[in-house]
Amino acid sequence: MRILRALLVGATASAVTLIVPPLAADAAPTAPYTVFTNSAAGVSSPLRGTDVYEPGSATFTWQPGANDALGMTVVRSGYTVDLDIAPPTGQSWTAGTNYVTNYSGNSTTASLQLTAGGSACSTATTSGSLSVKEVERAEGLITAFAATYSSNCPNFAPINGEIRWNSSVGFVATKADTEKLDFGSDYVGGTGLRKTVTLTAKGSEPSVVLATAIEGANPNAFAIVADTCDGQTLAAGATCLVTVEARATAAAAQQAILNVGINGVVDQAAFPLTVTGKIGAKGTYYKMSPARIMDTRSGLGTTKAAIGAGGVRHLQVTGRGGVPGTGVGAVVLNVTVVSPSAAGYLTVFPTGVARPTASSVNFAKGWTGANSVTVAVGTGGQVDIYNAVGSAGVIVDVAGYYAGTESHINSYGLGGQYQPIKPRRILDTRKWGEKLPTEYFTSVAMNFGDSDNYHIKAFVVNITAFSPDGNGFLTAWDGNEEIPATSTLNFTKGKTVPNMAIVPVGPCWLCEGEWMNRPSISVYTSKTTHILIDVVGVMDDSSFTDGLRFTPSTPTRIADSRTGLGLPNGLSAGETDVVTAPNSVITKPNTEALALNVTAVNPTASTWLTVWPNGIAGISQPTVSSLNPAKGQTVPNAVITQVGPTSAFNVFNQAGTTQVLIDVVGSYWLYPGTASGTLAAGQGVGKEPVYRLNPTSASGSIHRG
Repeated sequence: MRILRALLVGATASAVTLIVPPLAADAAPTAPYTVFTNSAAGVSSPLRGTDVYEPGSATFTWQPGANDALGMTVVRSGYTVDLDIAPPTGQSWTAGTNYVTNYSGNSTTASLQLTAGGSACSTATTSGSLSVKEVERAEGLITAFAATYSSNCPNFAPINGEIRWNSSVGFVATKADTEKLDFGSDYVGGTGLRKTVTLTAKGSEPSVVLATAIEGANPNAFAIVADTCDGQTLAAGATCLVTVEARATAAAAQQAILNVGINGVVDQAAFPLTVTGKIGAKGTYYKMSPARIMDTRSGLGTTKAAIGAGGVRHLQVTGRGGVPGTGVGAVVLNVTVVSPSAAGYLTVFPTGVARPTASSVNFAKGWTGANSVTVAVGTGGQVDIYNAVGSAGVIVDVAGYYAGTESHINSYGLGGQYQPIKPRRILDTRKWGEKLPTEYFTSVAMNFGDSDNYHIKAFVVNITAFSPDGNGFLTAWDGNEEIPATSTLNFTKGKTVPNMAIVPVGPCWLCEGEWMNRPSISVYTSKTTHILIDVVGVMDDSSFTDGLRFTPSTPTRIADSRTGLGLPNGLSAGETDVVTAPNSVITKPNTEALALNVTAVNPTASTWLTVWPNGIAGISQPTVSSLNPAKGQTVPNAVITQVGPTSAFNVFNQAGTTQVLIDVVGSYWLYPGTASGTLAAGQGVGKEPVYRLNPTSASGSIHRG
């Protein structure tokens, strides 16, 4: 029973029903004012959302009673709101007084009862407040009233608003077109779902929007991406919009509140935000057995002819060699140049975009060599291969790919994430005192611990052929019995040639003792040579924490020491320079590593270069090489390097002087779905990293191919 009914016993009361025509859409209300407003940041509240009940769209019935009791019933479109208030026992309402309220009231506390749509705020522990601004009486009954109210039900979200009846006191009121923003389910790390709130000023006084902010339990799971409200003053009928984007940070239900501060009240308009995160595949790596998809010598995948000067070949990569036909964002290729007629370079880039100022493979006349190239897939699932000068035969092997859609997981499962490890050399046959013989292979195993070994899917390595006895090639694979009919790098007699590769692992079935069945890779040589293998990371199965996902980009040159771009000059012997990646190639604020193509141009002495992150405590120059050019040789190599807090990395040259070119082909970023903590703002790795994996390695074993 409403308290007003009890208070009316033995008293004379009257009910006043107010029905008036609606105001023009953009007209401000005029005195005397009758209105009821509410703002509630919770879908479980009796009153939900930010709303305004006004004459013309709603019917008001006011019932004043004895002892200053006042009842209100407002009906709009069949929805009924009842409000009953009464001052503390034995008192009357006094304008300019703030009253503490609860459900039933007593000698020191006013009574406030609120029911909406049949739901009541009716427990003994209900609390709130009523700030009376105006009260007029005639014959002992209230005839005009103005107040600001709040009600805090234990089981509901707080409600606040304005009450006006026949009042001369103006008011601020804002109406929203929605009570909440429910994004449903979205992929973790996604940025696709957006929803908008439209606010309309409905008061006699302007609505001054002081600020908009996202607060609550999971504020990082949402972002304001467009806002015409913040700092605006809205006259009656004026509107503004706030657009929010869901950015789920965990595979779970996440909630926050969009607060809009109006006329000094920080949460005058408050909207619940909800999204349920789910794991998707975009940016994860899918390993493959290497497969040849182009050979200009035989016409495989292209015209049977070398690529001429200025020529471009469109290469279909999706749907071939084990690459799916859809859902592919980038492919990892091994691109080999065969017998070019002149010194030059190839550029590999997505079909459909303008050819960038970058190089993928640089070569001398007559040189046969390869480079690992990671490239985004372009129009029609193709990539373009451009040859600058002369003519050159080209061979392309595909070694893996990165998912380009979240839904790729539905058909192909979840790919792997990149886990950097502290760079280390895991094989150097020079320590054996002999080279790996012709048509032999070596298997190299690593031990990450019994609980982790099973989750390692590929090694990210730099493989170097050192001082080969003749022309030949190396093939890296997972060690299964059949050696693939592909090459990882090609070398010529006496030349030191590196190449980066992401090599699938297999159990080391030829290893002995504790190394039996550990994750391993194998490397076959067609000609006797020393082999060096440096590991910089692994691809897991996305079950480890703090994994990195990949976003490809059109190749972008960020350093060219010949022109002073990114590097002031060529690197002299023993010199280390710092390269800072521009914001244009940092695709996400939590970017931790970059995929590069680094080229040494015409060194004055045989040398080696090393690339490593700048500005990270605990990471000093590693004892590994990134590329190994001979005197006068122009040599490219793919490099994956972490970057420091300013998105910078170091480049060291060991001997002579060399010019250096650096192109960015993509970035690796910390995936929030498996991050071990809250993502920090800013770029790069800001403190000494704690590597998730710290493996030990075994010496390679030798086997006949």
